[in-house]
Amino acid sequence: MTYYNIHAYLPSAHSDEVTILNRILREKKEEDIEEKKAGFLSVGVHPWYIEDVAIQMKQLQSLAILPNVVAIGEAGLDRLTDTPLAIQQDVFARQAYLAEELQKPFIIHCVKAWEELMAIKKQIKPETAWIIHGFRGKPDLAGQLTRHDFRLSFGKYFNPGSLQRAYPRHIFTETDDQEISIRIVYRQIASALHITEEELGKQIQKNVKSLFPV
Repeated sequence: MTYYNIHAYLPSAHSDEVTILNRILREKKEEDIEEKKAGFLSVGVHPWYIEDVAIQMKQLQSLAILPNVVAIGEAGLDRLTDTPLAIQQDVFARQAYLAEELQKPFIIHCVKAWEELMAIKKQIKPETAWIIHGFRGKPDLAGQLTRHDFRLSFGKYFNPGSLQRAYPRHIFTETDDQEISIRIVYRQIASALHITEEELGKQIQKNVKSLFPV
C-alpha cells in the first residue's frame, strides 16, 4: 500500500510514501526554496509571513510553473496573526487566481476566518480543488465546508465526527509540522472511521490521484 502525505515539512525515507513538502515563501529565505526543488512541493505565501508582497508573488510565479510544484499554498486567512485581514485577503486571492491559472490544487490555512474564506471562493468560483490543511474543526463546520466542495486534510489532531463528514470523497491526510509518521495518521483515522487501513488507503489514493500528478 502507498501512503500519501499531502502537506509535510519533513521528507520521508520510505519508498512506499508519497510526500508533498510544504515550502513557505519569505522575502529573505528564497534560498530555502532553491535548495529543495527536488521531490513534490507545495509553494505559497503564508499569512504569518507576508512581507514584500510584490517580491513574494514574483518568486511564487517563477516557482509555481515548475513541474514538481504540484500545489499552490499554503496560503491563508488567520485572524490571530498581526497582518491586517484585508492584506491577507488580497494575497490569498492572488494565489487562488494563480492556482486557477495553472490548474494546480490550492492548499489553505484558515483560522477563525471561515466566512471570509467561503466568500472569496464564491467570488472566484474555482475549478481547481481547494484543500484546507490540518482541519480540526467541528462536524457542523466540516459539513458546511464539504457542501461547498472544500476538501479537508487531517493530521495527528482531528475531530472524529468531522472525518465522517469528509469521508469518502473530501478526505486527505498529512503530517504538517508534526514529527509523526503518516502511517500512524492513517492508523488513527481508519480507527476513528471504523474501517481498515487498506480501505482508507484505497480511498486516499483515489482522492490524491484525482487531483495531483504524483
